[in-house]
Amino acid sequence: MRVRKKGIMSFIFVTCLLFWGFTLLKTSQLQGEWLASDVYQKEYQVTITKDSIILKSEEESEEAPYRVVAKGSNRTSKYESLSFKQQIYTVVSPKSQRDSAILVKSEKGSPLKGEYILAMNKKHHPNYLDYGLKYFK
Repeated sequence: MRVRKKGIMSFIFVTCLLFWGFTLLKTSQLQGEWLASDVYQKEYQVTITKDSIILKSEEESEEAPYRVVAKGSNRTSKYESLSFKQQIYTVVSPKSQRDSAILVKSEKGSPLKGEYILAMNKKHHPNYLDYGLKYFK
């Protein structure tokens, strides 16, 4: 009886461990629908799938394949650097608000420095200037 109980407990433990491991391998938090604004307050819909980025505005739509080239974090934010269109872009989001982010065209060798391109939010079109002041220092 005791051996059977240990076997059941071991099975439950291994199952939980596998489940936890697979949840870590889940899709990136970047994937999904984002609403975005640029410096001119032009609004976009950005869709990030497993292997491509789709940028839509009222006038046009563009799709490009990408690959993740770096991930990291610091005290206040998390970031993922993406390579597409022969450039490195970094999506930076505060650790406390994963539904808000900024897109930066990264300088060579420094993912968190570069040109601020888009303000992004999963719930509403963000104000580019407000996000710049709040998140891009």
